[in-house]
Amino acid sequence: MKILLKSVLMVFLLTVGFGAAQAQKKGGHDFDPAKKAEHQTAMMTEKLALTESQAAKVKDINLKYAQKGKAAHDANKAARAANKDGDKAKNKEARQALRTEHTAELRKVFTAEQYKTWEQMKADREAKRGEHGKKGKHGKPDKSKIKRG
Repeated sequence: MKILLKSVLMVFLLTVGFGAAQAQKKGGHDFDPAKKAEHQTAMMTEKLALTESQAAKVKDINLKYAQKGKAAHDANKAARAANKDGDKAKNKEARQALRTEHTAELRKVFTAEQYKTWEQMKADREAKRGEHGKKGKHGKPDKSKIKRG
């Protein structure tokens, strides 16, 4: 009887612990725009060899668009929570418009060579995303997309 009671208690504790761990993971999607801007600026400063003046301007631009992006994300999240169907195409267009504005402002700060490097970095990131999308779970090819003949 003691063994059965211990087993039931152990299963209960594991279940509660797992649930708590999942709850913590779920909250990880919220981000701080200031931290995001800081991280982006540090990466750009390193990869593009920005001057101190450029880095300060880029940080302000990155913060501005991180805040706009978070506001848009929060608005979409609130609409979904209220069971309102958000227009996915409209949201995608809004995100693209923000990225276009962000890039246009950055272009004014960058030199021609820095801008060229920035565009190449973005293209490389998109190519990497494309490769990732072709893979299934755990980096293995998605078997549903393999042609069989």
